[in-house]
Amino acid sequence: MTQLRFLTRFAMLSWFLTLCGCGDNNSTRLDFDPNASIVREIAVVGFDVDAEPVIREMSDGSIWIHFEAMPPFFADDDPSSFDVQDFHDQLQSAAAAPVTHDDREVFAIAKPTPETANALKLWLETYRKTNGG
Repeated sequence: MTQLRFLTRFAMLSWFLTLCGCGDNNSTRLDFDPNASIVREIAVVGFDVDAEPVIREMSDGSIWIHFEAMPPFFADDDPSSFDVQDFHDQLQSAAAAPVTHDDREVFAIAKPTPETANALKLWLETYRKTNGG
């Protein structure tokens, strides 16, 4: 009886932690090499004058986009106008590959296409113009 009670409590705790965001979120995190090094950095101009992002192509084939701030500084005037989830969705569409929001200011693409880096650069550089910024 004690073992059944333990298993029931464990299952309830696991369910609760999943609801709180502590479970598997179908992330592609394991597809990244933690020892990957930067192969090339691509500067972005026009996204956020005070803090332009950098696109980094990594030795494991992944791409990482590092922002100085997320939401960007240009959203300070009207923070409600910048929706991070909508931004993520548009970024993923521009990348034509799944995007992981790794950290507040970091987005990563584990398996980019050969065109992904250039497509992201163009999309980021025109983001404010096409999104009313």
